[in-house]
Amino acid sequence: MGNLLIGRFAASFAAAYPDILLEVHFLDRARDLLEEGFDGAVRFGPIEDSGQVARRLMDGHAVVVASPGLADITALHSPDQLDRYPAIGLANPWVGCWTLQRHGETPREVAVRPRLLLGSMLAVRDAARAGAGIAVLPALLAAPEIASGHLRHVLPGWETPRKPLTFVSPSALSVTHRLRVFIDHLARELREMMPANP
Repeated sequence: MGNLLIGRFAASFAAAYPDILLEVHFLDRARDLLEEGFDGAVRFGPIEDSGQVARRLMDGHAVVVASPGLADITALHSPDQLDRYPAIGLANPWVGCWTLQRHGETPREVAVRPRLLLGSMLAVRDAARAGAGIAVLPALLAAPEIASGHLRHVLPGWETPRKPLTFVSPSALSVTHRLRVFIDHLARELREMMPANP
């Protein structure tokens, strides 16, 4: 999310609040916010530390995509057929399946054997664009690629279970007026960026 969105967000925040210094770090691991001096963090999925102050920004999900030129892609109509196509997975961690569901239905784990396991969602996106196989991409990352025609939304109606995207702070005392302004701006920008479809 950081590599995809924060540059554009930081520019709009700096224009709106020129007196606030914004410093953003991109980390793939959880941090001890208080001990390491961070004002807060954006987390995807459930929050385990109940002592933190959390504000839900939005719910995120991912969709199944492929290059329009991938062989026989128009014949894919069910998750049960995914094993017929080459797949691209996110390397860390690869759990051996994709969890997909239709609205209101119980999630299904679909076994997938990727021929590529890559270390970032941007690399997964680029490999899918290049025709290496089917991928599951966050909707925020997939939407502009689908709109431009570089990727095709396959299995419409199927998506990963929605998970919260949350801003967490170490304590109520750490939520300053400046931080509240930042969180409000981030929530507003994310709502505007979130595609109606996929």
